[in-house]
Amino acid sequence: WVGVDIDKQIQFKQIQRKICDKIRNYSGMNLSLAGKIILANHVLFSALWHVVSVWMFDKHAIYTVKACIRGFLWVGNRKDNATAKVSWSTLIFPKSKHCLGLIDLGLQSQSLLCKVLVMSLLPENELWKTLIHNRSMLWGP
Repeated sequence: WVGVDIDKQIQFKQIQRKICDKIRNYSGMNLSLAGKIILANHVLFSALWHVVSVWMFDKHAIYTVKACIRGFLWVGNRKDNATAKVSWSTLIFPKSKHCLGLIDLGLQSQSLLCKVLVMSLLPENELWKTLIHNRSMLWGP
């Protein structure tokens, strides 16, 4: 993919820094919990989706981003720790089930990778498929 670094650890650190920087910019706003969740889903996580459609987000990276988001939701900034008022599983449960609907980073990462896998099985001969095939042949399964 264009714009995705070969070293995924460097890529994840850049994404984490971007998210934490964005949180610092939005921490001065007086947003409700629902407003913060909408902001997280549509603005803060937007930097992730391009990268996690190529690389699986590792557990440490997910934990770090979740910690930043947790601080933002409960305290309003990325550094301070606070006691959560709602469990994380309630936060990521869908709105259709009358919960808050925060996107689950690990599940979204797996979904985007599966989408790329399915698209790679389609018969069209596109350049990105050749690149993925060559990379997998070079580095092995």
